[in-house]
Amino acid sequence: MIENTYDDLLGKYVVVTGAGKGIGKSIAQAFLREGAKVILISRSQITWLDEFNSDQYISIRKDIRDINFFKIWLKNIEEKNIKINILINNASIISKKNLL
Repeated sequence: MIENTYDDLLGKYVVVTGAGKGIGKSIAQAFLREGAKVILISRSQITWLDEFNSDQYISIRKDIRDINFFKIWLKNIEEKNIKINILINNASIISKKNLL
């Protein structure tokens, strides 16, 4: 479902980490509604994509700490001449250890 308020986002490539739920989900949905091509990265299965066309997004179920995977993935993106226009680094790690 494309609502397209901002024409300059139409067809742009946006990467959103932590896109499975919460703020990342809301950010990703907003870009999808504007017609952006969104690359969704999440450690958990993304279950909310039914309302969007599958040609609008790429869903990657992976922990962003897997550096080797993303090095290879970025190389593949470059080889396909895909330019990432926007990066939203929303992923976080929650530690239950004391900081001090």
